[in-house]
Amino acid sequence: MIDAQTNKKEELCKNLKGIFENCGERAGHYDANNLFFQEDFDELKKAGYLLMAVPEEFGGYGMKLDECMALTRKLAYHAAPTALALNMHVYWTGLAADLLRNGHGNRRHWPTFGYCGPRMERRQGLRPGMGN
Repeated sequence: MIDAQTNKKEELCKNLKGIFENCGERAGHYDANNLFFQEDFDELKKAGYLLMAVPEEFGGYGMKLDECMALTRKLAYHAAPTALALNMHVYWTGLAADLLRNGHGNRRHWPTFGYCGPRMERRQGLRPGMGN
């Protein structure tokens, strides 16, 4: 189990290296034009970046905050505004995951803290991508 978890995390980190470079190439354009980093967001979400702190039992990578911050620093090297904005999500999912790991959270409340992907959108009666 531990080897599978480690391999999953290593694969994520390997995949993110090129994506971080892509984000860096777009950063100047977003900044100069005062744009939301939509391409960065889409690419990072697809790769699983937003799931890094989400516990494995909920479909994430189960990384602890120190691991998440190491990846955030790598992203920030290439695209600081993207890293800053996404860190808000990672911070809260990480905090909720730490509370859960330490017996202070309630598993049934996890969806209110974390990932709102297609599975959660369906469960909550939301239409994917509609932001409602």
